[in-house]
Amino acid sequence: MKRMKYLLILFISFTGFSKQPFCSIEGQNYKEKISQMFIVTYKRGSEFKKYMKRERFGGIIGFSYDLTKFKNITSLKNELESLQASTSVPMFMTIDQEGGLVQRLKKYKEMTYVPTAKFIGKFLDQHTLENAKMHAFRIGEIMGSELRYVGFNWNFGPALDLDHNEPKNPISKYQRAYSSIAYRVSEYGSSIIQGMEKYVFATAKHFPGQGLTKIDNHHRSCLNSGTCPSFQMDDLIPFKKAISSNVSTVMIGHMIYPNLDKKLSTFSDKIINQILKSKMNFKGLVVSDDFTMGVLGIAAGVKSKVFRMGTAPGVIGLAASKAIKAGINVLVLSEFGKGRREVYVRNYLCNAIKYDPALRKSIDESYNLIKEYKSKMTKVAPTVLTKKQNASYFKSMLKSLEKKLSRSEIEKLDKKIYRYY
Repeated sequence: MKRMKYLLILFISFTGFSKQPFCSIEGQNYKEKISQMFIVTYKRGSEFKKYMKRERFGGIIGFSYDLTKFKNITSLKNELESLQASTSVPMFMTIDQEGGLVQRLKKYKEMTYVPTAKFIGKFLDQHTLENAKMHAFRIGEIMGSELRYVGFNWNFGPALDLDHNEPKNPISKYQRAYSSIAYRVSEYGSSIIQGMEKYVFATAKHFPGQGLTKIDNHHRSCLNSGTCPSFQMDDLIPFKKAISSNVSTVMIGHMIYPNLDKKLSTFSDKIINQILKSKMNFKGLVVSDDFTMGVLGIAAGVKSKVFRMGTAPGVIGLAASKAIKAGINVLVLSEFGKGRREVYVRNYLCNAIKYDPALRKSIDESYNLIKEYKSKMTKVAPTVLTKKQNASYFKSMLKSLEKKLSRSEIEKLDKKIYRYY
């Protein structure tokens, strides 16, 4: 029976690709509502601007490939301002800015290189908690103000995962965790969030905690209780603190913890609606991790590469509908492989809502929340780039650590730190 239902949904989705679906129910325009739930990959040029004006998607995510094609940061700033001004509905302008490997604008000499979370955490560990929180707040201010200057209003950071020292896990492998100790990640992360949110929406990620996984979920997934780790409740502590600090958004990671739910967290009503929203009382925007990650395809029953390359758009649509019903408000549909997939996913959902009132209800709730948060994107006082001052701050951080650690020990925290400071 389940197989027949799955095939029927796929049939509905593929038949909808040949023509624009009638995406309206009881006089409500669901094409607009669904479009507003999508964050799509930014592409440089006038054609993309026309595309966004026509399709009215909720926002963009910028990656290094296109963001670094400008001669300087001012040119990029002007381009993003022009893109924002070209649409009638304000757009979420999003980017990944954690520090270390995960920062998209470090090519530009006008931008400050932010060290890895592990480097920052080690520096903060040297201080009293009160002083550490003051430093963390300042780091959040630096990141938020620079992003706002360029034209972004939403940062997908900081990562609040604990470092469980899993060598194949991207959190440990790329020094993306502030600490292995929950209260330190809580205090450092929440202070960074508070500084950042003076300028942009911050994101606590990857809920419920990604540090335990033994694989890179961009490509693979654990499949059962024999290969998936058991969730440890300490990993929720930083998210509780972030929520009490009024973080605007939470990102759901693509993980499976059988002792929480046998479903992928992205599709888990228990993890998102019951734990995050009800038990932890989070009222903000819930955003997905990137929908090109291979783990989603595996969870939907197709090969990782097939899913990532975009050759099974109906499966992507099915995955999107499951995520929305589980409580995700905003989907990150980045471009990869065969290219743009957001129109196909929207068409799938436009067909699916005719037969799925629960999906329709979830879309209504997400759309209303998105409108609320877009109304909050009021202009803050204009920011300026203070690269010399910001760089001096991080350089003094390095000098402080050099009094306690050798160069090789410091490079284990951030292998590129001496390239910038």
